[in-house]
Amino acid sequence: MNVKFTAAQRRIFIACFLSYACAYIGRLNLSAALNSVIGDMNLTDAQGGLFQTVFALTYAAGQLVNGSIVDKISARVYIFLGLALSGVCNLLFGLASSYWMMTALWALNGAAQSMLWTPIVKLMAVWFKGRRRGRASFGLSMTLVLGNLSAWALSGCMASLVGWRFSFIIPAAITAAMGVGALFMLSDAPKSGELPLDDEAEENVRASENGEKKAVMPLKEMFLGTGFIAVLACCVCSLNFTMMNFALVYALDNIGMALSVIIMVIQVAGSGGSYPIDVLPEVFQKLYVLMPFHYGMDMIRETIAGRYENVYWTNLAVMAGMCVLFAVLGM
Repeated sequence: MNVKFTAAQRRIFIACFLSYACAYIGRLNLSAALNSVIGDMNLTDAQGGLFQTVFALTYAAGQLVNGSIVDKISARVYIFLGLALSGVCNLLFGLASSYWMMTALWALNGAAQSMLWTPIVKLMAVWFKGRRRGRASFGLSMTLVLGNLSAWALSGCMASLVGWRFSFIIPAAITAAMGVGALFMLSDAPKSGELPLDDEAEENVRASENGEKKAVMPLKEMFLGTGFIAVLACCVCSLNFTMMNFALVYALDNIGMALSVIIMVIQVAGSGGSYPIDVLPEVFQKLYVLMPFHYGMDMIRETIAGRYENVYWTNLAVMAGMCVLFAVLGM
């Protein structure tokens, strides 16, 4: 089978590749310049780390909602907006002198960066079929390598040669320029003759089978009736265990690391994951209600086998409460 791209497919692939590679330049530049930022602004390591924390939180939250938004608007415009907003955030971050303003700008940058991957995946699905999609997806994965190398090389050089502020000003220009380029290079759907003949035939068959455009699922129904609640459960579980490890290690250092391992082993054995809790020793039955694993497993089980009354939401609330508790203990 011929897996060569048409000229239009090559244009779409190059635009998506460069867009996401430039996204790394506007995201990882902080990691390369962070020591210079901390030293120049007399920040503590905890204050410097907060930049990365707020970015991760807004990036993760954005990923949860962008899928449903991209289904309703142009993927091409969404990529442009994400890159342009990231460029503005980087520029203002490089010019700012207030720590809290910089923190807010980097949080906004996380939201902007979360706008990029979903529309790119949508374009890959629309423009590439079969083995061509596999080839395009593999090529797109190389943005991780190119983006990391470019971000660290550019920002590291800027920070050491002309100051850390240029580690954000230069990437801002590159990211914004790529956003404008993507707006002109990308198309939301192929026109006649822009796909290979075998792909066009497949599209025509699918269109005739579907008959008419499918209705868009409401956001509430999508959240409650699909895998979104499973994703939410997994995110809360991940955050819970991360915060628990953080609190123990931050408060007790190496002893906390050892305790984390011990608690993990106890939870695997005593949370009802290996054997029903009723057949385990009495000590595990008493510790059962204190183990996050127990609530996490019950919550994820609800997403797989179906929800019963408020069991899912009760376990979700308990896990969220534990996250807050561990965060307080780690302060």
